[in-house]
Amino acid sequence: MQSLCEVYFGRDTETRKNGHEYPPCDERCRYILPYILGLEILYRDDDFAVINKQPGLLSVPGRGEDKQDCAESRFKQLFSACDVCCELEQPAVHRLDMETSGILILAFNKETHSYFNKEFREGRVSKKYIALLDGVLEKSDGLSSPKHGEQSGLIEIKARLDVDNRPHQIYDEENGKLGVTKWTKLCGQTYTNPDNKTKRVTRVLFEPETGRTHQLRIASAFKQGFNLPIIGDSLYGTKTPGQRLYLHASEITFIHPKSARKITFFCTPDF
Repeated sequence: MQSLCEVYFGRDTETRKNGHEYPPCDERCRYILPYILGLEILYRDDDFAVINKQPGLLSVPGRGEDKQDCAESRFKQLFSACDVCCELEQPAVHRLDMETSGILILAFNKETHSYFNKEFREGRVSKKYIALLDGVLEKSDGLSSPKHGEQSGLIEIKARLDVDNRPHQIYDEENGKLGVTKWTKLCGQTYTNPDNKTKRVTRVLFEPETGRTHQLRIASAFKQGFNLPIIGDSLYGTKTPGQRLYLHASEITFIHPKSARKITFFCTPDF
């Protein structure tokens, strides 16, 4: 089966040198492949790659034929004929919600995948997210919301799946799993809706200390948090046609599996 590199560039005489055939590589295709596959490669070595996942793209396949297109499937297509080949059926070492954009790590081999799984499970990977809250973050009656003038703090909310309204989460002090999130107010700004109406919103930095389902969306929207949903949140707020979820995984820090050096990747949001 041909990779998309081969389909786009072909295997003609230009790929031959000294009688040998060379497969298309990411260096040759780096400028066009993000547009073909919707994948922006931020970093790649022999063990893993870091990509900037676009909003609206699943991290991993879902149920049904209409949910097979995802970051994993595009990643495997991209590297099926390049100098580093992915040997895994499921290379993603963590996930982002479909509507969330930003940094996603995918492994090329089982050893690296297991390493990252352990690092995430034991809390040695730190992540930062940028979000736009749908309103002005000043003063709220929420249990964890900032008091007037506070610029940073900690939100702790217990939530669980609403079995009658999947995949929504609901507040449950007794049976919910605790989600802990550090936050910093970055600034207020003006936001223009797809209908060209403007309003004041708040840019926030999130640093999750746990990894619960919809944790940052819950911290924003629930009254026990900010009581201000993230703009474009179709689950806990409102989403108008043509609008995206304004939540972006902007930074990740971890220990490299081979060099043992601490490294950080940054990815600036497009909002």
